[in-house]
Amino acid sequence: MIDAAGILNARILVVDDQEANVLLLEGMLRIAGYTSVESTTNPNEVCERHRQRRYSLILLDLQMPGMDGFQVMEGLKEIEEDGYLPVLVITAQPAHKLRALEAGAKDFVSKPFDLAELRARVHNILEVRLLHLETRNYSKVLEETVRELERSREVIRLKTLEELKRSERELALAQQTQESLLPRCLPQFENYRIHAYNTPTRYVGGDFYDFLQLASGDWMGVLADVSGKGMSAALLSSMVLGALSMEFHSGTQPREVLTRVNRLLCEKSLPDQFVTLFFFCRIGKAWGNSSARGIIQRIYSAPPREKSRSCCPTLSSWGCSISLLMNPEPSASTKATSW
Repeated sequence: MIDAAGILNARILVVDDQEANVLLLEGMLRIAGYTSVESTTNPNEVCERHRQRRYSLILLDLQMPGMDGFQVMEGLKEIEEDGYLPVLVITAQPAHKLRALEAGAKDFVSKPFDLAELRARVHNILEVRLLHLETRNYSKVLEETVRELERSREVIRLKTLEELKRSERELALAQQTQESLLPRCLPQFENYRIHAYNTPTRYVGGDFYDFLQLASGDWMGVLADVSGKGMSAALLSSMVLGALSMEFHSGTQPREVLTRVNRLLCEKSLPDQFVTLFFFCRIGKAWGNSSARGIIQRIYSAPPREKSRSCCPTLSSWGCSISLLMNPEPSASTKATSW
């Protein structure tokens, strides 16, 4: 908003080849309260002075020797990029008024000067001019703000895109790492065919299986499902797989292995996490199994002498629930079945 002080402090330039007219106009403006009034009797100076000082209003006489007011206005148009000429023309010729307005002048004042008319016209032009400048400056600020926001948005978009790509690379690496933990080759036994397939819902998951030949020549295997999906389940499954591998390599008995893994999970896993695990071993030519958590109820293995699926024996589930109790009752058992 333009206030009275802003109008009275605006820069004004008086241009007239007659020194008397210049002094008269300066005096009238100062009486009206304007504090920043400059003048010149040389029209050739106007454009350069305006380029340096950027006047809010130029009182311009039209009839001057060497360079008239119309030529001055043409020069001012090259300075004012938006075409707004802050010019109030001074003329005693009625025919010049329309021509001056068509050339870009905003208003005119007639000779001889009337103080009341001069004050009113100067005030109105300055108010419009200052509002125009304020709007133009606001538009520039707004445009710069929009450009800054666009630059910021582009930076955020590129950063988000880079973060997504980095996350995808990390997840792909995690998937490769988890796949490398699964057996590359499955054991082969007489009269048995072992197949395994694992595909996580996301990049990684909590399902895993493993086979390990013990120092005694016997084989053990494990099939497990960790609660939940994604990275948290994958981390817990890696911990369980590592713990099982370490315990069996150390020669720990199967029942003690499950007890120790259960204790580890109770200490390290979150309260709502658990593992459904089926452990099986091949001692000589006999197979045994011990399940934990009780969720995997049935595992079928086709006997070598029977081709009909209706004759598949069921390896039932026994044992404690892993990660629910720190010291479960010693009810875990192993059943051996031989064919």
